[in-house]
Amino acid sequence: MSTSERRVVHVIDGLGAGGAERSLVELLPVARAAGWASTVVCLYRREQGVQSGALDRGEDVRFLGARSLPGRVRALRRVLDDVDPDLVHSTLFDATMVSRLACRGRQAPLLTSLVNTPYAEARLRDPNVHVVSLRALRGLDQATSRWTDRFHAITGAVADAATRDLGVHCGRISVIPRGRDPERLGKPSPARRTAARASLGIGCSTPIVVTIGRHEYQKGQIHLLRAVRRLLDDHPEAVILLAGRDGAASAELRRVHAELGLGDRVRFLGHRDDVPELLAAADVFAFPSVYEGLGGALIEAMALGLPVVASDIPAVREVVENGLTADLVAPGDPVALGEAVARLLSDRDRLKAYGDQGRRRFEREYTLAESTSRMLALYDEVRKAPPTVADDHGGRRRPRERGRDMSAAGRPALERALARSPAQRMARRWSARRLTVLAYHGVEDAERFAAQLDCLVDDAHPISLDTAVSALVGGTELPSNAVLLTFDDGDRSVLERGLPLLRACGVPAVVFAVGSLLDTDEPFWWTEVEALVGAGGQVDGVDGDGRDVVSYLKRRPDDERRAAIAGLRIGREQVRQPQLTTDDLRQLEAGGVVVGNHTLTHPILARCRTARIEIELEQAHGRLTDALGHAPTAFAYPNGDHDPRVPPVLRRLGYDVAFLFDHRLAAVPAADPFRVSRLRISSDAPVARLKTMLSGLNPALHQLRHKA
Repeated sequence: MSTSERRVVHVIDGLGAGGAERSLVELLPVARAAGWASTVVCLYRREQGVQSGALDRGEDVRFLGARSLPGRVRALRRVLDDVDPDLVHSTLFDATMVSRLACRGRQAPLLTSLVNTPYAEARLRDPNVHVVSLRALRGLDQATSRWTDRFHAITGAVADAATRDLGVHCGRISVIPRGRDPERLGKPSPARRTAARASLGIGCSTPIVVTIGRHEYQKGQIHLLRAVRRLLDDHPEAVILLAGRDGAASAELRRVHAELGLGDRVRFLGHRDDVPELLAAADVFAFPSVYEGLGGALIEAMALGLPVVASDIPAVREVVENGLTADLVAPGDPVALGEAVARLLSDRDRLKAYGDQGRRRFEREYTLAESTSRMLALYDEVRKAPPTVADDHGGRRRPRERGRDMSAAGRPALERALARSPAQRMARRWSARRLTVLAYHGVEDAERFAAQLDCLVDDAHPISLDTAVSALVGGTELPSNAVLLTFDDGDRSVLERGLPLLRACGVPAVVFAVGSLLDTDEPFWWTEVEALVGAGGQVDGVDGDGRDVVSYLKRRPDDERRAAIAGLRIGREQVRQPQLTTDDLRQLEAGGVVVGNHTLTHPILARCRTARIEIELEQAHGRLTDALGHAPTAFAYPNGDHDPRVPPVLRRLGYDVAFLFDHRLAAVPAADPFRVSRLRISSDAPVARLKTMLSGLNPALHQLRHKA
């Protein structure tokens, strides 16, 4: 094994036929090509699924064998001793419980993939779920979640569920959707469709509706069966194919099938290894799940150019585009489901348009290459974070920090000491070839900001956005200790206090403006919320002051956030706040401050529907282009939170870079120019803190405190 090769141990329940299992197996060869040696540890053997393919391909797959939890923990620890991994990656509940216990006291960080919403309210209606047991499992999951260093969620809906149900801080969760290999799936074609139908014994003109998934309450196949009679009213020759292995709902599905007299109009195909061919044969993909994490079959259907009728649930709304690639209906409503499928089958033009749009959406956002590149970047990010062990309270922190929590009161003294220490000089040499991107908001303290600029001119090398982009995207060498200044939101203080100081020092900068506020006196929404709460406004379910309400609303779906703000406004005086004007933006650019895009209204993008994200980016882009006379090419994520649906839109609009808010130094060149790291700082921060930021010590301390 190469000394530069990194090692990851994947722990999963088993390599069955589910989406999580396929995603893992398809990741392995890509990871190997990128220098990651993988060992897959399974709790169970699976006869059906991707296990045999992984073994035939020579992957390092190991089975724990033990049946009890303590036995599995001991067996996994022996594997970890043998492999000595740089990272442990767990997926699915049983495997995650074993991994959390086995990784305690070890240096290798634990990354857990969240692939479902297992504590969704809809699951409580599953007749096969014991409510008391489910609540006990949720309590166990919540109590041990602190033993996971980082989480990966396959959709924003899954991330929201983890925050809501397990109390996992959103800052510990990275959202990266699954991807599928387009070469394995192939492309749709008339010849392929004809051959696939012939293998099923179905004629070319027969309407086919297909659904893929194990027979479980979650998958909602029962609602599809109850929708068939309505579908047959308009399309009496239609055939419905149910592919997927038996599960807890199998008996009920067959009972309803017989009770409704559906006969050969509905075919139970069982487990299939030729799912792409079934999709190629079909006219419509039905996805009637009552709750979901994402749905790998949904992605595969789009890849095969198949129009979709699906349940209108949060995870599905992130994947498809209602009215463009799919028609969404209320979950658990057989009448609406049957009518939607019937309408779609009757409209050949819409069938083709949905299929074409779905294929393009897959190629843009859900390919294996797109997904794995993000996952491997996350692996490196987690691997490079400070090593942790379990503390006495169940958390994970560096051993030498135990009992030494760094309070805010003691931080300035520590920063002054670090700024003068040998560690500062050593770190500075290490960070000299990285890019420091400072992320301000306003310029609240002009005197301290002037002192910061003096420090930057003396101790660093301020650069322009163009220079930064050349290095981040093109790999151009930067001067030592390069630093780029950025300002989020477009507060007027940047113009009134910041610009004169920046000009005087000859320091370039970037300001990211909120498009809808240009030339208005409308407030930032968080400023408005704090003012309205201070005037007596309340949001249901939230106790606390305005900042607590703002924090709560950032975690809610965007539609809910907007509705809550509208409710706060009722009966209260309108809040006013002067904003930048078109002339102000031109004055900033004339003074060396480039203007970038910070969305139209500054929502939390991970909480938005896809259509809303496109509106936010495109309309802000249009307004700023009109105001500046040229198109902006840099973007900053509101709240600093990356969302995988954003980069494809930015690329289409011609953007070069997008900036996060993750308090890290930026690598040059950037692994992903639409995920460039920045360091949070305020204009009133002491110069000693700025110096520890420039050296990289402050970001390291921040990561350490965050883990603790």
